[in-house]
Amino acid sequence: MLPAVAAAMFAVGVPLWIALRRRGESVRLVNRSGHADVPDDVEVIGGDARDPAFTTAVARGAGVVYQTLNPPYPERSTQFPALQAGVLAAAEATGARLVS
Repeated sequence: MLPAVAAAMFAVGVPLWIALRRRGESVRLVNRSGHADVPDDVEVIGGDARDPAFTTAVARGAGVVYQTLNPPYPERSTQFPALQAGVLAAAEATGARLVS
């Protein structure tokens, strides 16, 4: 089964990866630090989702990319467009379905 990539976490990302695992999906989380308090079978990769080369590399092999990134509110207007563009580039490059 192809892994699902859930970018980032918290309000939407945590319930999402929990639901995906319950369905038997493999899950790869992406966040800035590369660390998360998750079970051992959940892969966590750290990096900058604004970088299309990075997002494309971590999305390889995924059937679905879930965009749940959410920058800090004061940075939202400057950060979110680049985050969205990075995730979109990954889905386009890999052929994965994008859910945002």
